[in-house]
Amino acid sequence: MTLIGKILTFIGAGILALTIIGGIIMTIAGVSSLSGFSDEAIRVNGTTSQFFEAESEWQVYAPEDSGFTSCTITGPTPVGKGTNQTSSYSFDGRTYESIDGFSVREAGTYSITYNQPDVIIAPPLSVGGIFSTVGGILIAVFGGLLGVGLTILGIILWIVGRKRAQRA
Repeated sequence: MTLIGKILTFIGAGILALTIIGGIIMTIAGVSSLSGFSDEAIRVNGTTSQFFEAESEWQVYAPEDSGFTSCTITGPTPVGKGTNQTSSYSFDGRTYESIDGFSVREAGTYSITYNQPDVIIAPPLSVGGIFSTVGGILIAVFGGLLGVGLTILGIILWIVGRKRAQRA
């Protein structure tokens, strides 16, 4: 029983360390891929001009419950319909909801006009970044619990095995 206790203790400690380290790494990678989202966000109040790279996807976000109605984007080439994902995020203390998406085929400066103030244009949220962040947290928590459980069980078996060996 002492040997099994030692083995379970070391396996549990190893699982605990690996899952916490792995979970932290996954979470940091996921959060860092999402943090670029706010860095690339463009605030549009009325009309603005913005340079876009070729073959880029953009999402349009309006303040929650804002009653958004129309948008015009003109530039070197017409913009295409982009992926319209349902998402929301907080920016400068305010919650924004995705309302539309567009894709830019050719690089250049585009004129953007919205009839609504305080519209945000940003790249679509990374689904992989979201899954990496949530998955990293879940792996760290549940893997950590498994590691702690095995370590405690191993220590108990180790102690019980030593006491039985001393009696014999």
